[in-house]
Amino acid sequence: MARSKEFDREVVLRKAVTVFRERGFEGTSIQVLVDQMGIHRASLYDTYGSKEHLFREALAEYETLVRARYAPILESTERAFTVIRRFFDEAVQELTQTEAGHASCLMLKSALSVARNLPDVPKQVQRYYDWFGDHFERLITRARAEGDVRSAATDPELGSFLRQTLLGAIAAAAVDGDSGQIRGHVERSLSLLLRD
Repeated sequence: MARSKEFDREVVLRKAVTVFRERGFEGTSIQVLVDQMGIHRASLYDTYGSKEHLFREALAEYETLVRARYAPILESTERAFTVIRRFFDEAVQELTQTEAGHASCLMLKSALSVARNLPDVPKQVQRYYDWFGDHFERLITRARAEGDVRSAATDPELGSFLRQTLLGAIAAAAVDGDSGQIRGHVERSLSLLLRD
């Protein structure tokens, strides 16, 4: 008879997310995972198969956690431009918190590391950032209808622009974590939406 696993799979997976977020894929050894997740090496292999498979599951879990955090903001029925501002305010605050800032975004780390060569990781990363871009485009369309966006650029172009603004904020937080500079950059970016 097979022994039942003696750990909560969701809890240990979230611990793996934290480890990969802090150290990246190549900077995380199996031993570090075992130590930080609080499970036996055999249990890790029995449950996840390999470090690569665990990493892909951790990416999916990270995506789920981030969507749960930001969907209520991005799908709010407030004025769309207010929603955009609130999203960036909260994102910058989270990105520049001392305990989170050094770790930055697991998806961006994955896109910039050897992990991008793992099967399906580039698609996961693309899907993750496209989710933000799609929300931004819908918000731009609403904000234009509400009279708050006057840019001559198309809604898809502006949605992509905000997506790139988010990527810039994530990268800046990973480099120096200066919330004042990042907020200033975001404000200058958002001001472009208001121009004819």
